[in-house]
Amino acid sequence: MGKGKIDEQIEFSSIQIDGDLASVFTPYQFYYEGKLAHCGANSFQLVRKNGIWKIQYLIDTRRKDKCK
Repeated sequence: MGKGKIDEQIEFSSIQIDGDLASVFTPYQFYYEGKLAHCGANSFQLVRKNGIWKIQYLIDTRRKDKCK
């Protein structure tokens, strides 16, 4: 893919933190060459070690219908 052909627009809708554990939920829309290709949501689990946040795992969904 060439530069400027892809655009993932992410919304940080929910961030929850308890000590060194965080959960982040980010709905997104993915555009290819200016057209909506798909949408979905990312769910991140993060752990803070030595003052640095690291992604422990990531899971996501993807759909082509019912996008914004």
